Amino acid sequence: MTFKLVLFTPPGALQHSFLLGLLASALASRQLLMSLLQRGATLSGPVAALVGVAVYLVAGLCEIGGGWLVWQSVRAGRPSWWAVCGSLLLVLYGFVATLQPQADFGRVFALYGAYFVLMSVAWGALLDGFRPDKGDLVGCALVLAGVAVMTAWPRAGSSAAVG
Repeated sequence: MTFKLVLFTPPGALQHSFLLGLLASALASRQLLMSLLQRGATLSGPVAALVGVAVYLVAGLCEIGGGWLVWQSVRAGRPSWWAVCGSLLLVLYGFVATLQPQADFGRVFALYGAYFVLMSVAWGALLDGFRPDKGDLVGCALVLAGVAVMTAWPRAGSSAAVG
């Protein structure tokens, strides 16, 4: 029965389901990470890296998804409640981003910028039919190169960047 519902669901309903799932996932992920960090768990090494990547991905989904919803409401004529949901996701993004185990704000947000660029291009390709061209791909490669330098750069007295 569920299979038939998915096959015969109008495209707009699939987007609504996706957006509600995105919002629920972001909220659940934030609560899970907050409980982990509030229990005083010391994160280091591979665990910190995995948590860092998860936080970046959830933050990216919140920020890009929120911005996309507002964009769709304002520029594509979607209902105004899409903008409200997008605004809520953008507020949630601000809190999710603070869950990074790394303490250096500037580096955390600079590294997140790479996730944002790559996820934005992927989001556009998956949801809006955007087709990245050679310039987009070269730009993404340069962003990845910059992150590799920032992450691997030897720093005196501190651990490597998480991300």
